Amino acid sequence: MPATSHIFASATLMIASFIGSSACQSDTAEFNNRGDKSDEIIDRSGDCQGICGSQASTGCFCDDSCSDFGDCCSNKAQVCDQTSVDGGVDAATNSGVVELTFDFADGTHSWIGDFADFPPGDNVDNQLYQLEAELRTLPSNLGTDTAFYIQGNNASDDLFMYLKHKVQGLQISTDYSIGYQIAFASAAQSGCVGVGGSPGESVAMVAGGTTVEPTQTLDDLDILRINLDKNNAAGPAQNASPVGDVANGQPCDLSMETFLTINRTHTHPHAIKTDADGVLWLIIGTDSGFEALTALFYQQIKVTLTPSL
Repeated sequence: MPATSHIFASATLMIASFIGSSACQSDTAEFNNRGDKSDEIIDRSGDCQGICGSQASTGCFCDDSCSDFGDCCSNKAQVCDQTSVDGGVDAATNSGVVELTFDFADGTHSWIGDFADFPPGDNVDNQLYQLEAELRTLPSNLGTDTAFYIQGNNASDDLFMYLKHKVQGLQISTDYSIGYQIAFASAAQSGCVGVGGSPGESVAMVAGGTTVEPTQTLDDLDILRINLDKNNAAGPAQNASPVGDVANGQPCDLSMETFLTINRTHTHPHAIKTDADGVLWLIIGTDSGFEALTALFYQQIKVTLTPSL
């Protein structure tokens, strides 16, 4: 299946010119003659942005066969191939719907783990918050695959732990609906009582998207805040809305804590607009009211991006 692409600016390759009008006419005639690998015949300066799998107006191609024919546009690899290197894109339909599958048994797929809503000055040598985000082997009861592990000790009573991922090659300046299927493992049992709240029901998972990269800045109180509108008591926010909690459905028995896989399906209620380069960011995270350690293994994330009509 064709891979959805990354969009990068690419320097235009200049073709050598021929002397005489007959040579120029030959250039034009040969655009449709696939298999002729001469740089002097194929104008590779065509832009693949938004036309992966097709032919550019200059005659070069942005499809999977162009490497065999030697007629790829100069930015085909950067625009149409890079996402497949990261893994992720399974299909892009003619309607513009993009389906992505990120299986962390195969690596991180360029997802990045990070944290917000805590005072970094209190976390000397990471002793207090115990922040970790890395690819890690699953607990033995779940097999031998890897997953994206993230943990944090909610000493601020507001810790936000999240994963983010940049998606490129989408339609430019276009509103997209984002649907998620999330498989993750949690050891937080149901119905337990903990410090400040339940380790399962008081940890809320959210998911959504944003046009700009999620980053952190220090506010006036020296709290590290994230630059997006995420879910709060007022209801679903523009960039991240509630998916559910992290309770794994097992009755509370702290002597028998075991990581179990949970599957959540979610559609973010707000459309997210791509930027002028066809980029948006995915985000999945947890807001905690449980004032102790939360640890999760993200096993697989499936995403459906549907452009607005």
